[in-house]
Amino acid sequence: MNRKNNKILIIDDVSDNVKVLVEILKNEYKINVALNGVKGIELAKSWGPDLILLDVMMPEMDGYEVCKILKSTEETKHIPVILLTALSNIKDEYLGISLGAIDYITKPVHPKLIRARIKNYIKLKEYSDNLERLVNEKIKEIEQFNSSFIDTLALIAETRDSDLGCHIERCKEYAKVMLGYMGKIDKYKEVIDYENTYAIVKAVALHDIGKIGIPDNILLKNGKLTDEEFEVMKGHSYYGYKILKNAEGKFGGKENRLLACAKEIAYYHHEQWDGNGYPLGLKEENIPLSARIMMIIDVFDAIVSKRVYKSAKDPQVAINFIEEFSGKKFDPDLVKVFLEVKDEFLIIAHKYADEEN
Repeated sequence: MNRKNNKILIIDDVSDNVKVLVEILKNEYKINVALNGVKGIELAKSWGPDLILLDVMMPEMDGYEVCKILKSTEETKHIPVILLTALSNIKDEYLGISLGAIDYITKPVHPKLIRARIKNYIKLKEYSDNLERLVNEKIKEIEQFNSSFIDTLALIAETRDSDLGCHIERCKEYAKVMLGYMGKIDKYKEVIDYENTYAIVKAVALHDIGKIGIPDNILLKNGKLTDEEFEVMKGHSYYGYKILKNAEGKFGGKENRLLACAKEIAYYHHEQWDGNGYPLGLKEENIPLSARIMMIIDVFDAIVSKRVYKSAKDPQVAINFIEEFSGKKFDPDLVKVFLEVKDEFLIIAHKYADEEN
């Protein structure tokens, strides 16, 4: 690799020291210079050097303080820092290394020695950057596979129960709206990050995957279920959990964010805030957040959509029902979120309405 493409930032307040270093390195690297710590930190962020040569003895902000800031800043913490100093005791060297510097070179610098060290550290950084790139590519491949896997399972569920129509697509859109609003609320900011939002939206598609284990005469019945049939139907939450647990096992038993979220939603989305739901009768915040969100989404869509055993109801009926059972069937804080975004729910319900036969 052509090292002239590599960039080195020199931070030193003494011009003569800078000239010496520039002379040693100018034929092999792109060089930039800062004559104080503040400017050095700015350049490290904006210019993105591959390595920083940092003088320790500087006025106002010494090299140790600069190194500490560089290593605690997201944009610069990955950049290797070599400290340069006239100090040569173990205590000073230990301090520099403990702050995150990769090396500590005593002045006056020897041209061959500093060139050799810089060459080695830049090679290590290139190896590290390449490894990080490969890891990120693999992670992306796995995520794409997981996404395709989830979509395939969802398609199986839709094929099994053709009465669902666009139910799954609507539920995903409802989830996006609720999660988007929740991300602005202090209570949820830390848990509703990009990764969890993505996982919940994808996992919503599998909330009823367990229905593939329900007999046709019950699942596709054109009419109200008997008490005995409803007990059988309730088993779909457990079947869904088992299906997804088994799928997780095919990944070597390793925790998978998407599948973990899908398991939660499939198993617990019929639990109720007051403990009167199924399958376990969990209460309040013992019910996973993803499942509490799904409960509101699923009930809203069930009320406003046509089924073989019922006609579609006016959306206001669904809104009133969810509001009435806030703190009973539904998490009261999530009901507040729902009421804030209900108009967007109405738009989604209309946009993805099932076609009339």
